[in-house]
Amino acid sequence: MPNCFFLFSDLTLIMAGDNVDPSQFKGLSKHFNSQTIHGRANVTLATYAGIATIYILYKLRPKKKQ
Repeated sequence: MPNCFFLFSDLTLIMAGDNVDPSQFKGLSKHFNSQTIHGRANVTLATYAGIATIYILYKLRPKKKQ
């Protein structure tokens, strides 16, 4: 039975940012894009910040009086 490593050892992976010139982006797409590693990281950080903000606002809202 062949090992999966040997089956896929000759494949070449193309990752984000391999053939992209970052100077082609303008405006918000310069900071939030799916073509560069930094753009993907910024999207991830913005998502985490949004989730954390919603969580904090939910926890800090006034309690209902019974």
